[in-house]
Amino acid sequence: PFDQSNGKFILGVDNKGLSNDLPREDSGRARIGDPRNDENLLIAQIQLLFMKLHNKLVELHQARGERNPRILNTIARQEVVTIFHHLVLHDFANRILPTGSTDRTGKQTESVYDVVIKEGSGKLLPRNNGQLKLALELAGAALRFGHSMVDTQYDLNYRFGASGEKVRLLLNDLFHATGTSIDRENPLSNEFRIDWRFFFRFYNYRGQESIHPNLARKIDLSVNPYMLQIPGNNAAPDSCPTPNSVNIVERNIQRGRELGLQSGQEICRQLLQRDSEVAGRIGLHPLSEQIPFFRELKAAGAGTMIENTPLWVYVLLEADTQQNSRLGSLGGWLVADGLLAAVEATDRSLTTDRSVDDLVFGESEALQEYRSGNGSLDLADIAAFVQPDLVS
Repeated sequence: PFDQSNGKFILGVDNKGLSNDLPREDSGRARIGDPRNDENLLIAQIQLLFMKLHNKLVELHQARGERNPRILNTIARQEVVTIFHHLVLHDFANRILPTGSTDRTGKQTESVYDVVIKEGSGKLLPRNNGQLKLALELAGAALRFGHSMVDTQYDLNYRFGASGEKVRLLLNDLFHATGTSIDRENPLSNEFRIDWRFFFRFYNYRGQESIHPNLARKIDLSVNPYMLQIPGNNAAPDSCPTPNSVNIVERNIQRGRELGLQSGQEICRQLLQRDSEVAGRIGLHPLSEQIPFFRELKAAGAGTMIENTPLWVYVLLEADTQQNSRLGSLGGWLVADGLLAAVEATDRSLTTDRSVDDLVFGESEALQEYRSGNGSLDLADIAAFVQPDLVS
């Protein structure tokens, strides 16, 4: 819902009357397009951050003289979508895709980000008239790599300003600090507001060194125990019933089986045959049967999994074997092409740094003031633009 008088999103308030929450019905359900974005506190606050970005861009265009609320809403929406595309491809993907390296023989491989996203090589998904076709291998396995990166607890903010006690929640509690756990009579506690300095590095902020942002776990097989029993979906009370808790590991492996996904080894062989040039450039090769995990499987009598590893498990194992805190070559290729295809399926497809600079910085000069100094536009820049006091 947006304010018909000015084109801004209507925001929700916390228990101190500040705009720190999503807009909600009396029942507590968030008034947003996808209720899953209110499943836990961190996702809900990310959604709120982009809604505040929209409102900030509306203010910029109001200052330039535009007064029509619907035009303001449309322009800001288009800019936010473009910024989001840029962040996904050039901030997020650039952090998790495999980098180039040199093996023991001296052979060099190239970055998946450079080859697949910036150059556009190795396309796996069709691009048909702007209609997105999402590969089951992506939705059912490869994009679920992030489940291994979730930590057991998170610092949210300082309880008393810029120093002192930190507000910290366990992962399980994050699922009960939003969604249907709160309503108009019991709004979001201001204590649970997110200070984005605890999640992003603001390179031009002098006090950043004293905060120590939350770090993601490595992409590997060591999924934290809390992910084996996370609360069921509390974001959509009138949707299909969900269990009280979910075992993410079981769900991901079962999902791959239900979709009939091929093993990681089989998909790797197919990609080597399909595009040997790109495969060679990024160093794609099947995992060795001699890696410790496969030897453990053999010793446990599960030798059949060595040549037929479930794709989700393979992606995590490959990342742990090939890279330091990044995806491996197979998982990286699948994820990179899937994200690029999603962006290219829209009518606001901008995939280069220069394009987003022209659009955002050209039209919104005020953004220049909040650059983090880390090169390409990143999410820290956006957070600082929305909330300047983070770096003041």
